[in-house]
Amino acid sequence: MAAPDLKALARTDIEELIDTDTLHSILASPPFLPLPSALNIRDLGRIESSPIAPGLIYTSGFITLLSPDDQASLRDTYGVKRIYDLRTKLEREQLPEPEIEGVESVWVDTELNPMSHLADFALEDGVPGYLKLYLDIIEVHAAALGKVLKDLATLEEEDGAVLFHCTGK
Repeated sequence: MAAPDLKALARTDIEELIDTDTLHSILASPPFLPLPSALNIRDLGRIESSPIAPGLIYTSGFITLLSPDDQASLRDTYGVKRIYDLRTKLEREQLPEPEIEGVESVWVDTELNPMSHLADFALEDGVPGYLKLYLDIIEVHAAALGKVLKDLATLEEEDGAVLFHCTGK
């Protein structure tokens, strides 16, 4: 089965179900990493037209539920040497990040969460709501994102890969 066209799937009506085989095919194809216990881990270098080298910077939602095998794969197969945790103190207390031997964990404290209102998503297929949400994320998390970006600006391939994650912000 050929990998589905992600751009075409992105235009799928939100109420239309995507069949399980298609979903599994998507999540097992670049830019996604095929780690069964992972939530949405993507290789930013494998996104179409990305200026980032493949295998250097990964991003994901929370990684709390990573199995020991998937933790080892992140380190050994994908070369992750550093993980940036962009969650709040409360989020970290509720769902601690796994300690992965040989991988440095860097917590970038973000105490605020952007505020979204359901009404913002009611018009124009939700585009104004998402635009507001992502602009709020940048504003609220400017200091945390600045620290990560400064570190990434000096990242060399021989330093190993990095992963940054949050709770789905």
